[in-house]
Amino acid sequence: MLDMVLKEGRVMGKVGNEAIVQLMRTSVEGCEVKVIERVRGDGALEEGVRLRSIEPGVEECCEMVKMNEEIVTNGRAEGDETEFQGGGKGRKRELKVREKGRRAKEWGRFKEWLEGIGEYTHVLDGANIGYLGGGMGIKWAQIGWVMRAIREGGGRGVVVMHQRHFDNLQGEDWSLVRSWGGDVYRTPNGMNDDWFWLHMSLCQGCRRGGRMPWFVSNDELRDHVFGMRASRSLEQWRERKGVKFKFGDWEREARWRRPVLNYPRGWSKRVMEVSGGWAIPWGEEGEEGKWTYVKGSRVDAERVERMRGEIEEEKKDAAKGREIIAERDKEIEKKEKKIKGLEEMYKKMKEENKRMEEEIKKGKEVSEESRKDMSKETGVAKEDEGGGKRRKVG
Repeated sequence: MLDMVLKEGRVMGKVGNEAIVQLMRTSVEGCEVKVIERVRGDGALEEGVRLRSIEPGVEECCEMVKMNEEIVTNGRAEGDETEFQGGGKGRKRELKVREKGRRAKEWGRFKEWLEGIGEYTHVLDGANIGYLGGGMGIKWAQIGWVMRAIREGGGRGVVVMHQRHFDNLQGEDWSLVRSWGGDVYRTPNGMNDDWFWLHMSLCQGCRRGGRMPWFVSNDELRDHVFGMRASRSLEQWRERKGVKFKFGDWEREARWRRPVLNYPRGWSKRVMEVSGGWAIPWGEEGEEGKWTYVKGSRVDAERVERMRGEIEEEKKDAAKGREIIAERDKEIEKKEKKIKGLEEMYKKMKEENKRMEEEIKKGKEVSEESRKDMSKETGVAKEDEGGGKRRKVG
C-alpha cells in the first residue's frame, strides 16, 4: 500500500495527508512525524533532508509521444475505451478512412518541419496566452511580450497556434508575427493545436540525453490527462515543465506589460521518499508551503503482510457484522409494519364498535318512543269502548 502511494505520489490535501501519516505509523519503525511550515530555498526540509525533482524518464516520454500520435491518427489512444474526450469537449467520434489519411499527411508535414528548426527552449500555447484577460479575439501583443521576455533571457520560444487565428491578420499584429520568423507553427484546420505543442514539448525528452523544453500555458490539460493511459507521467511532466504566466502593469518606457513567468521550483510537490523518511505535501489552499516529514525505517515484509492480513480479517468481520445488522433491520422493519397493521385494525374496530353503539342507542330511543305511542293508542281505545257500553245501557 505504501509503495503504491509513493508510486502515485499525488499532492495530498489535509485529510489525505493525515491518512498517509496513519498508514506510515503502522508501516514504519520508530515513526516520528513533524510538520514543516516552510521549505528552504534549496529544497531542504531540515539539515541533510532535501526534496528532489520527480520527472518522467525517456521511456515515459516516448510512451506519451506514442499515445499522442495514436490520438492524432486514430482518434484515441490504443486501449482507450472511454466514450468522452474529457475537459468538457464532448464524445469521441470514429474517424473515417479519408480523415485518417488527411491527418497522417498533415502530421508528417509537421514532423518534417520540426526536424528542420533546431533546438528550442520554450513552447508557447499561443491561443492560451493571447486570450488571457478575456475580451474579443487574440491579444497578439501578449504573445509578443512573452516571446520578447524569453529572447531577452537567452532562450528561444516557438509559438504554436491554429491556422484560423492567422486568416484575417493585418497591420501591427501581422508585423509582430513576421518578426518571429520561423519560430511559429500554424496548425491545420480540423486538428487540435494541443496535439502539436504536446509533441513539441515531449519529443526532445524521448531522446537519450535530450532536454525537454519549458511549456508556457495556464492550461491544466485535463482532457489530455483523461485521454492518455500515462496520466501519472503527464501530470509529472506538467508539474516539472509547465510555466504559468501573468502580466504586470503597463510600463510606458518599455512599452509593454512585463510577463511574469512562474517556473517550477527545483523540487516536485509530490509524496516522495527522502533520506531518512518520507515527505508529504499538504496541498491545501493557503498552506501550499507546508509538508509533513515522517522519519523512520520500514518494518520487515513479514510484519507488513501479517498486519495486512489482520486488516483484511477485520474488514471481513465488519462486513459480516453489517450483514447481520442489515438482516435485523429487515426483521424489525417487518415487525414494525405488522404492529402498524394491527394498530390500524384496532383503530377500525374501535370506530366500528362506536358506530354500532350509536346505532343501538338510536334503536332504543326509537323503541321507547314507539312504546309510548302504543300506550296512548291503547288508552284511547279503552275509553271509546267504555263509553259505547254506557250509551247502550241507557
